[in-house]
Amino acid sequence: MMKRILILFGATGNLGKAILPELKNGKYDEYYLFGRNISENLQGNIHYLNVGDLTNEKDVSEAFNKIKYSSEDKLFLLSTVGGFLGGQTVDEINYSDWRKIIDLNLNISFLIAKHFIKIIRKVNEGSICFISAKTSLSAETKKSIYGLTKSGLNYLVQTLALEGKEYGMSANAIAPNIIDSEENRKWVKELSDLVSPEDIGKFVNQIFNSYTFVTGNIFLLPGTIKRLG
Repeated sequence: MMKRILILFGATGNLGKAILPELKNGKYDEYYLFGRNISENLQGNIHYLNVGDLTNEKDVSEAFNKIKYSSEDKLFLLSTVGGFLGGQTVDEINYSDWRKIIDLNLNISFLIAKHFIKIIRKVNEGSICFISAKTSLSAETKKSIYGLTKSGLNYLVQTLALEGKEYGMSANAIAPNIIDSEENRKWVKELSDLVSPEDIGKFVNQIFNSYTFVTGNIFLLPGTIKRLG
């Protein structure tokens, strides 16, 4: 019997935790939630799984080995793993911080995609989705490494979409403006620039429900028309 399996990397991060309730409303038969310092357990159809260093390919491979699937299944993966660095001009950025953001936003995404593809080649289709950023589409001051890595992620996603036609995988990214959070509300000037995690979660479900023909997109979410209190 075919199952729809949802895989989430970044389940213990702020966005991952906030987006999860909407993902649970999706039409999935099983969930695999990967995060740091998780007590591994099974609650109903939800697997809570600890993951090691995602910049280490061996740890990424071991994480995917924990996923149980059959050749009939359809797999859907969302990664909310990433990092932000802003407020500095290029000459002010520490090189170690520069490399860290490349790891968080680009190298980890590559490793997750690489090992997900290995599974997709064995099953009945699937889809992958990443979280990009609005600034990846148009350069801004003092966001160089953040925008650069998210722009690189966009290219990776579009390459995956082209190559995925061979083995039945679609690929997309969501590029929100400013994600609505308590911390971001302290400094944001226009509440309409905020995009709620709940709306992102709903949109992810829509993308996965339409995975057979929605691919290669970087979906810009510039904000909301709703009144935010």
